[in-house]
Amino acid sequence: MKEVDKDQYIKALESELSASIEREKRLSDTGMSIREFVTRKFEDTGFYRNYVGNPNSGVGKVIRAPRSFYRIIRNPEVRKSIMQKKTLGDDKNFLDPWDIDVGVRKRIAKEAIANGKKVVLYCAEKPDSATFRYRCYNTFQATLGSQDWQAVYFFKNEMDVIEEILPKSAIVVFGRQSGQEKNVERIVKIAHSNHTKVGLDIDDLVFDMKYLNTFLDVIGGKASKSYWMSYFASSQFIAKRMDFFITTNDFLARKLKESFNKPCKVIRNSLNTEQVEASMVYVREKKKPEGFTIGYFSGTPTHAKDFAVAEPELVRFLKQHDDAVLNVVGYMDFSATAKSLIESGKIKFLPAVDFRKLQRLMSEVDVNIAPLLLNDFTNCKSELKFFEAAAVETTTIASPTYAFKKAIKDGENGFLAKPGEWYDKIEYLYEHPEENKKIAVRAREYALKHYYGAEFLKEVESVYEYFSK
Repeated sequence: MKEVDKDQYIKALESELSASIEREKRLSDTGMSIREFVTRKFEDTGFYRNYVGNPNSGVGKVIRAPRSFYRIIRNPEVRKSIMQKKTLGDDKNFLDPWDIDVGVRKRIAKEAIANGKKVVLYCAEKPDSATFRYRCYNTFQATLGSQDWQAVYFFKNEMDVIEEILPKSAIVVFGRQSGQEKNVERIVKIAHSNHTKVGLDIDDLVFDMKYLNTFLDVIGGKASKSYWMSYFASSQFIAKRMDFFITTNDFLARKLKESFNKPCKVIRNSLNTEQVEASMVYVREKKKPEGFTIGYFSGTPTHAKDFAVAEPELVRFLKQHDDAVLNVVGYMDFSATAKSLIESGKIKFLPAVDFRKLQRLMSEVDVNIAPLLLNDFTNCKSELKFFEAAAVETTTIASPTYAFKKAIKDGENGFLAKPGEWYDKIEYLYEHPEENKKIAVRAREYALKHYYGAEFLKEVESVYEYFSK
């Protein structure tokens, strides 16, 4: 086994597995070896029993024993998968709700067909808590309550089931993916031979090579140009073979039409039942924290340029208010000025967590901020940072991108802020806690109405009806 740098390991554990910084400090103080610590935790928690020992678990197939942990930490895809599973030291073991056996999903599709429902067959690359959750799982869940439609998802390694269900499906929709050209062409050919339309559900400006440089400029950092060139080329190849598109907002829909001149409809990102139920608990338990806490829940290096939009005003606010702190989920690059606030404890880092636990973190702040550069790429982004915070009655201040402007009524259910306006709007909420509460309540009412339940299902059904004709 290769030796792993202790500091590097601890950082990975903090970031990827939600291990607390305090516990890691205690670990160092006691002199316990990293291997001993990991072995004990794996053996003492449900994580080891539920996943390592479960031959049907996708993670269990990778994690055979604690000794594999060093290798796992170095694999970014596995780290991401583990992050969404049980985290060491957590008091509750959340399972990914979309981790449904293929046989069950197949049965749902067949029963829907037998009951006269029209089936939307989603072909996804792989499950994750990001795009797949919003674009595939949430629509699957919503249509469980539909009288006429049932969306169901399968993955690239379930081609036999896809080919079995496809001839009886009303439409076929590919989830966002790349590198699947052969599978896509195969499924498109089968669908068209059955006179079934095929579409692509895509939630980002990553489908046309002409947008590559804009994308790379936005994410900055050490982005691999060769990787993203391949990704864009693959996405463009797939998009050209589609009959239609589904996306997250009208701005992105126009970009798709400009590139491919094919019909496009909007199904917004949404809340799922697990998220809403968790949020209800956190709203009931919500207490006014001491001081004033600002939350930033996009804490990755790729968002450094976005954060910079508001950073000078945030730094000024934090310096001028002794009881104010900024909570950042994940790790980011900060300016030298901001780094001094990290050292003094005014900026705190929180580990990445399961999407339901993220609702708790959002519920514990006074205001959620969503700064973004204003350009074509960010105008294609959805308003999920607004409605997820709203679900736990937390007010959002966001940059005036297309989607945020459509969702947020400035001063009513949130705030929009351009550079030069962030300080004053944060200060307003700081000085008016009761008004903050009223705004947050209105935001929650708006979110539950538009991004969950009957209205969201109606939007989904309308899009499916349009493309099935």
